[in-house]
Amino acid sequence: MQDFTIVPLDVARADHITGIADLHNAVSAHRLRAWPETSPIEQLADRFFAGEFAKHLEWVALSGDRIVGHVHGWLPVQDNTHLAEVFLLVHPDHRRRGIGTALLEKFEKEAAAEGRETAMGWTPTSLPDGERFDESGARFCEARGFEVSNVQIQRRVDLASVDEEALDGVWAEAWERAGDYELIEYDGLPPEDALDGLALLSTRMFTDMPLGDTDLRPAEFTGERIRREALAEKRKGTVAVGAAVRHKPTGEIAGRTKIAVQPGAPDVVVQGMTIVLSDHRGHRLGAILKIANQRRLKRNFPGVKQVMTWNAESNEHMIAINEAVGYRPLVRDLEVQKKLG
Repeated sequence: MQDFTIVPLDVARADHITGIADLHNAVSAHRLRAWPETSPIEQLADRFFAGEFAKHLEWVALSGDRIVGHVHGWLPVQDNTHLAEVFLLVHPDHRRRGIGTALLEKFEKEAAAEGRETAMGWTPTSLPDGERFDESGARFCEARGFEVSNVQIQRRVDLASVDEEALDGVWAEAWERAGDYELIEYDGLPPEDALDGLALLSTRMFTDMPLGDTDLRPAEFTGERIRREALAEKRKGTVAVGAAVRHKPTGEIAGRTKIAVQPGAPDVVVQGMTIVLSDHRGHRLGAILKIANQRRLKRNFPGVKQVMTWNAESNEHMIAINEAVGYRPLVRDLEVQKKLG
């Protein structure tokens, strides 16, 4: 007999918001996902200021009045409208009771009704010589018909242990090759004259990064879209620590990177996109971007202890840059997907 109920997430209920934060932290502590602690304020901000870029489908599983499962569907509305990203969590003390299956079935039915063709998610597996993670998520995905479409390695840098003297050497060597470029740094909203260039780089993220078999299709970004996304981040309390490089002879924005500092005083933050246009590679711009942004983060947010990022296993060039600035592998994240309908 089913001893849980599934109800829509109610963002106006403090117990729902606190409950999903507690659930996320319990799952992470049990090594079911390699993600930092979250706070109710971060979860609340994510829902109230979800913005115009996706439709959200969310349900929670209740055992009594306690949230023991959560599924969050993220459906893009501007591009990749065939896709539904899914984040599914079940409390480690309440597994093998059908909660995950019931939540996933609810999500798949509703996502298909929205016209979505592909569900995509992520699940961790341990690296051969790394920390051990609970791999039941991978077995669950396989049993539910998901297939591995790409493999990402999550790396983290411990900011307190970075060898800044060694970084000085990498920094100086990089600038010897980058004399025709200048660095642009910003927190929050990017400079107006950089928006179109940043948009081109965001567009190229969907075509230049290794995708494996993941059903991710090209997207079109504009300067106005970059502005709206930055404003949406600002409204929900996220601070984007950004850096870009401009090619001085042409004025072209040649590369960019960004670290997102979420509300709620996090001690672990996410390093997002880092990309350099193909015509400008070979000048160590990736190293310049990473080092500049990492040092700016340390100056402006001294409470942050670690930064996490992901690279496809095949992306040897970016992996080398990350290793040079202090990132070390933590876990293998499998990208999994399934056709709906």
